[in-house]
Amino acid sequence: MTTELPRAMLIDMDDTILSAYGRPEIAWNNVAAEFAGEFAPLLPQQVAATIVDAGRILHILQLKIVVWCTVSGE
Repeated sequence: MTTELPRAMLIDMDDTILSAYGRPEIAWNNVAAEFAGEFAPLLPQQVAATIVDAGRILHILQLKIVVWCTVSGE
């Protein structure tokens, strides 16, 4: 049995979409659980937590860039 790959993917690197409509932790835990075999030996919870943390860090960096551009006039 083969799995057909999607024609396109939407990648929400900073969880903007997930955060707007729910809790990204739940969504990432579901995705990580679904692909647990691909992530072994890491636990799905570890993978999901890392993704959520990285999204939060990226969001903070984006905010700092916006503030810097606003303050500096760029």
